[in-house]
Amino acid sequence: MNRVAKNTGLVEVVAIVTALTVVPTKAASEAIRTVAGASKYLRGCQLGFFGVLHIWGRDVAVYHPHVHFVVPGGGVNEAEGVWQQTPENFFLPHAALSKVYKAKFADHLRASGLYDQVEASAWTSTDVMLEFGEDIEVGNPLNMACHFCQLCC
Repeated sequence: MNRVAKNTGLVEVVAIVTALTVVPTKAASEAIRTVAGASKYLRGCQLGFFGVLHIWGRDVAVYHPHVHFVVPGGGVNEAEGVWQQTPENFFLPHAALSKVYKAKFADHLRASGLYDQVEASAWTSTDVMLEFGEDIEVGNPLNMACHFCQLCC
């Protein structure tokens, strides 16, 4: 095997690892910002949130990459400099978020040259999972830490 073939193989491996780690996180983050920017409750707001890539579920024998986000129910209205809260028990429209996430994910796969390796049926499936946790009291950091551990583990 010549040196070019070895380098090409490494580049392909790096592209696939990137697609399985960076792409879901980036696509989800962009989808949240895009849908929030179009939402009547959060238009003009700066959101603050963080995500954690989780590559296994409860069964460590099953590879299941997914991202958990902690997102407050609102954002800072940039024009007025005040907190703008979404209605109780609502953050963003689930159907819109699912569609935008899929589109962003596909765009990132195209950019990385991996889009054609995904079966066509994956793009018409309705199996995109977006779950929203219950409201928790965030004033107590221990409550937040315990809840986050329950989500991730």
